[in-house]
This record gives sequence, structure tokens and C-alpha cells, in this order.
Amino acid sequence: TLDFERSSIGTSIAQNQSVEDLVQWVKDARGNGKSATGNVVSATMRLELAERSVEALTARLMSYQVISLQNRGLVPNHEASAVKIYAAELNQRIQDTAIRAAGMFGQLLRGERGEADGAATRWAPNKGKFAKTYLQAVASTIAGGTSEINRNIIATRGLGLPRD
Repeated sequence: TLDFERSSIGTSIAQNQSVEDLVQWVKDARGNGKSATGNVVSATMRLELAERSVEALTARLMSYQVISLQNRGLVPNHEASAVKIYAAELNQRIQDTAIRAAGMFGQLLRGERGEADGAATRWAPNKGKFAKTYLQAVASTIAGGTSEINRNIIATRGLGLPRD
């Protein structure tokens, strides 16, 4: 049953949207090439955003492969596990990039400390979405089978390696 859940097509589309939203946020927040504090957007951050974009496209293509197998009536086993691992770990990389792009304030949640319109809300970049999704990213490596279990599936069923 999990082989079908692990196709991750919804996740790959959401990741692509997350990267596009993050890039747009960086453009808007740093529209003149500088951050709110006057710092120039670093070449490292530009390259990291480009890398996340390529990875999100890769995740989508991997999901398409699994969907193609499903469409032909086949059960994607180790292929689905590979997509699931890649997508879950990519999700963590995307959220880590978002937190670093936002700087110290990226850790703030919307309405933190119960302040609906207080300082935490005012200073939380992207309405606190970066902090929220960063905290949720860890669960993606557990739900649908941990990364370790999925790696074992790839090793035994995909590569034909014996179990310990």
C-alpha cells in the first residue's frame, strides 16, 4: 500500500511551489539586491536557490517515473522508496534554505507568544511560514516509512542485496 503513497507527486508539486515562493520572497524582500538590513544577496544564496530549483524539478521527474509504472499496472516498489527519500530530504533542504534566507527572524512563528498583531507577527518573515514549515519538515522523513526503512527496500528489492 505504501508503494502507491510514496509516489510523492503531490509533494514534488508542492516543493516546486515552495521553491518558487521562496525565490519570489527573496526578490520582494531584497528587491534592490539587498536585504532589509542592507546586506547584498550573496552569491552563495543565489546558487543555493538555483540548486533547490533543480532538485525540485528532479523530484517531479522521479515522481513521473513512478506514476508511469502505476499507469502501466505495475507496482513501483524500490522506485517509490527512492522518490520518497529524495522528496523528504529535499523538503528539509528547502526549508533550511528558507530559514537561512530569512536570517534570524526566519525562526519566528506567526503570532508567537500569543500576540496576534504583536512584535513576533510583525517581524516574522512570510507570516511565520518559514519557521512552521521548517519544524514540519522532519516529519516527512518518518511518515510513509522512515528513510532508513526505504533505504533497506532499495538495497534489497532494487539492488538485490542480501539482508543482514
